[in-house]
Amino acid sequence: MKRLRLGFYPYAYARVTVMKGDLIKKDDWKNYMKMGPNELLRAVSGTYKEIEKVDAADTTSLEIALNRSMMNTFAKLNRISDEKLQKVIQLYAQRYDVENIKTIIRGKISQISNEEITQLMLPSLNYDTSFFSDLIKKETAHAVIAALPFDIDVPKSSDDEMFVIDNLLDRHYMELLAGLSTALRGQGKAFRSFIDAERNILNVKTIMRLIQEKTKQEDIQHYIILPSPDITELAKSATIKELAAALHKKGLIENMPHAATESELCTELEIALDTTLLKKESLLMHQHPLTVSVMLGFMLLKEIEVRNLKVVLKGKLLGLNTQQIERLVVAA
Repeated sequence: MKRLRLGFYPYAYARVTVMKGDLIKKDDWKNYMKMGPNELLRAVSGTYKEIEKVDAADTTSLEIALNRSMMNTFAKLNRISDEKLQKVIQLYAQRYDVENIKTIIRGKISQISNEEITQLMLPSLNYDTSFFSDLIKKETAHAVIAALPFDIDVPKSSDDEMFVIDNLLDRHYMELLAGLSTALRGQGKAFRSFIDAERNILNVKTIMRLIQEKTKQEDIQHYIILPSPDITELAKSATIKELAAALHKKGLIENMPHAATESELCTELEIALDTTLLKKESLLMHQHPLTVSVMLGFMLLKEIEVRNLKVVLKGKLLGLNTQQIERLVVAA
């Protein structure tokens, strides 16, 4: 990637500050926890206009509407940015293009209809709709992979083919981000801190899943992406409990979870990791108020907000009590 020097863009950052003001506040979350699904939808419909006509009981349509609302917000962010900032935003947003590709491949493996796959597609800042339409028309998962504009080397046989493909796509995306951080001048240090934190969290979640599946330690090392020494050491954990203790010791999570089962412990760890990432990015936003960290930090805050809304709405539809739902929400 060519060298890219970012300057300071007070207008764009001022606009982002205004957009950040529209995010759900802590006090609002407390009120939302007391509401039923329909009441909650009405409360957030001013910000999430795409959900106005969605039935609260239709969780799939709700998720699609919330995702599209988020991507529309990112498209607005892209429009108010100059050409250099757009390159960063668009590259960051490739994570959603990767998610679309995963959805298509998963759909082919599961043999669901092209129409169902199409409904799950997220809007893209990088590709027009025909790009994904053409991929959806492919007959098999491997035909989709062969048609991608980049190469991933998928083994011919695997016990968990989707996990391997997910990991290869994540690796491709993280390598793109690493290339951008190397190319950046002017604001490269803050951006590198941003993506290093994201990659660490992704790697820990991968390690956690592989430990659950009783994967050999030498095989775990194969799946972690551009690991730091800390991540390499964490990959040597024999159990989820041991991993949690190591994460707490290294300061990657604030509090040591005490869940009763391994599954519950994994859920609590994922939330703790996401909260750690959110706090890391919030700190970067405050330390670098006129840099690209503000743009990317806002995108992360929006992602977390949408995730929390999905959790709260699903929890209410499943009849979970407030305390149970709160345990699944990432603290902003």
